[in-house]
Amino acid sequence: MLQTFGLKYTSAGNSGFLTGLNVVLVPLIGAAVFRRWPQTREVLGVAVATVGLATLTIPSIDGAFSVSRFNRGDLLTIGCAVAFAGHLLVLGYYSQRERFEAVATGQIVCAALLCTFSLPLEAPRAVWGFPVLTALLVTAIFGTAVAFATQTWA
Repeated sequence: MLQTFGLKYTSAGNSGFLTGLNVVLVPLIGAAVFRRWPQTREVLGVAVATVGLATLTIPSIDGAFSVSRFNRGDLLTIGCAVAFAGHLLVLGYYSQRERFEAVATGQIVCAALLCTFSLPLEAPRAVWGFPVLTALLVTAIFGTAVAFATQTWA
């Protein structure tokens, strides 16, 4: 939801770059939480991911990218990247200790509850019909259930 609300106030280029920072944040937050310095390959991975993200997204950002141009949408999207990184760390912990089906089901239920609780923040607007229902079904099955199950299993 942070990413979705952030897109109201920032460009798609900024959102893509800032959301992609979750790849960089996972080993850094993991090092802080688990109190262990990242291995050389993790530091190298953070560097390569940062350069790659910058290469892919900075040309699409309107004007020059600078910290002074951060806005509300950028901050919400950074919150999204931190949340994604935290999610991946928690997932890494529980997916090794529990059955992946149970963990994936818990993620689906949690996502559904969080999305339901966010409804008062902005009422959904949709013109109901076959295309919208098809999009909801495809997103629910492949974008949520299959994605969470596959990510947890992997």
